[in-house]
Amino acid sequence: KLRFQVHTEVPLSSRFSSDWIPSMFTSMRRKSTRARKRSMRLMEEEPWVMMAKKALWKLERHAQSGPFRQPVDTKQYPEYIRFVEKPMDLSTIRKKLYCGEYTSKDAYSAEIGLIWRNAKAFNPPGHPVFLAADRLSQLFEGVR
Repeated sequence: KLRFQVHTEVPLSSRFSSDWIPSMFTSMRRKSTRARKRSMRLMEEEPWVMMAKKALWKLERHAQSGPFRQPVDTKQYPEYIRFVEKPMDLSTIRKKLYCGEYTSKDAYSAEIGLIWRNAKAFNPPGHPVFLAADRLSQLFEGVR
């Protein structure tokens, strides 16, 4: 057996205090705590939540999802409010999903559907945003 003896210039009284722990070890400890908390959250999540996150991830990365990623700029499109009662976008859904505001798959799906209905209400048929909403709606139904 090999034995190692560590010599430090730290006084014995502070050798075991939290001040003395090298930053290398504290950062490692923080990461493992975060990872542990994340894995606990994943284990506590209902299966539909994990599937919803995956579906949202796919929608956000789709090439045609650009107009739906952020809320519609009402300064640029002031007439949008006349056509749409409840604006919705993918970033708002992401926030709500990760904060646990959705209590069921149906509530989540209804708000995803609201994005497509809003886009189709505001844009005329044949418009690129209307067509993108139609395409993403079909994609969501296939992933869900």
